[in-house]
Amino acid sequence: MYGLNGSLYVANWHGSNFDNAGSVGFQVWGGIGLGQRTIYTPDNDLYIQKGNVGPALGQRYSDAGKVDVHCNRVISQRANTVSSRLSVKTDITPVSYDRALAAVQGTEMYDYRYTSDESGQHYVSGIIDDVNPEDPQYHMDDMLINKERTARIDANLIGYHHVVLQEILKRLDKLEVRLESKEK
Repeated sequence: MYGLNGSLYVANWHGSNFDNAGSVGFQVWGGIGLGQRTIYTPDNDLYIQKGNVGPALGQRYSDAGKVDVHCNRVISQRANTVSSRLSVKTDITPVSYDRALAAVQGTEMYDYRYTSDESGQHYVSGIIDDVNPEDPQYHMDDMLINKERTARIDANLIGYHHVVLQEILKRLDKLEVRLESKEK
């Protein structure tokens, strides 16, 4: 380890950062570690926040300034895990038409743009009203919102619409059968 021009360097005995095996790295005990093309963390979570270590060290992450992460591609082991399989599910119950209809009817759909999107792209979905929590101006069924109330659960929205559509198709079939029998 040596200091140079206001920076702290971790190097192998040749003075380079890493040898071909990546065996030279830097680890803050119980904290983040750096190795050849690798960031190590002692648990499952890695948080990135804005600020210098000293003032930000005691700050809760939820109160900290956040940063944008820019990259070419994100490869996620969890995102690539198929979670539609029966083997990873519990407490399986059918969705009733009444519950699905309530979710669909209890969610207002809006056309909108994002304040940070300069492209002018329009989107359509329900909106989680985090501005007026006491008296929401936009309504979305709670089963369509994550526990933190920060994101929609679009899979639930699609599922509820699917149940409603199935019931509408059944009712349409019954009406067609009645019409055919009246015409005869």
